[in-house]
Amino acid sequence: MLEKSAMMNQMYEFDFNQLNHKPSVLLTNLGWETRSETSYDYHGLKRSHSHGFLIFQYTLSGVGCLEYEGTHYRLKAGDAFFVSVPSNHRYYVPEDEEPWEFVFLTLGGEEAERIWRDIVSVKGPVTSIGINEPIIKLLMSIIQETMSDRLDDPFQASLHGYQFLLTCMKHFLCYTEPDTEPHSYKQAIRYMEENYHQSMSLDDIAEQVFLSRYALIRLFKKYAETTPIQYLNNLRIQQACKLLIHTNKPIKNIAVDVGYANANYFNKAFRKAMGLSVGRYRESGRYT
Repeated sequence: MLEKSAMMNQMYEFDFNQLNHKPSVLLTNLGWETRSETSYDYHGLKRSHSHGFLIFQYTLSGVGCLEYEGTHYRLKAGDAFFVSVPSNHRYYVPEDEEPWEFVFLTLGGEEAERIWRDIVSVKGPVTSIGINEPIIKLLMSIIQETMSDRLDDPFQASLHGYQFLLTCMKHFLCYTEPDTEPHSYKQAIRYMEENYHQSMSLDDIAEQVFLSRYALIRLFKKYAETTPIQYLNNLRIQQACKLLIHTNKPIKNIAVDVGYANANYFNKAFRKAMGLSVGRYRESGRYT
């Protein structure tokens, strides 16, 4: 890891405007920053630009936020996002959170845009990456070289940009998961089975298994053919059915025992899942 005191709050930009022939991949700027002011707020449809560009930003510590085509992401250490300008996104420093420390780079060029689209189509706009993964190690080394040597050769910068893209391709596009269920998926199942009676959100489950919410949804669609929240609801209904048949507990108590805030919401969820009311199910179960 680089020395923070030497590299934090620095940004460097490469100028390609004077070139007669531009490379197919342009590394336009990169840096390491810590932001705590809420004025750090960028919208992908409102930024001024002479041409489109691509942003990769990786959280080292603290919290940042990304809104991407209607979905909100809370970015913590290890989370990275891929966005392009122009596009419908916004990233910013939220109020009352730890300062957002991150490293970033921006790219341009037709080849970069093609690879970028492939990555986002597979991984989505947000993904989790370990600090020791080759992608992050490479980005740190590029930042170190650029900031220490004040590298001003745009072609050499583009070489770094292309190397970064190839590393992303290898990490995100060339690795295929084995047919067996991944450990993170099994962890998520176990967490829900042990804690279904408690209130939990998609973000809570994803945080427990160190995945982005998008990656977690993708795993459940592949291995369970449903979403994590629907899986959780099904689990709660299954447990409720057992309590309705095998105990004399009041319905309002069963609702709380299986994780629903109140009996009203429980009744609606139960009817939607089972096709009949809670009371009717209990009566038919006792009869059989």
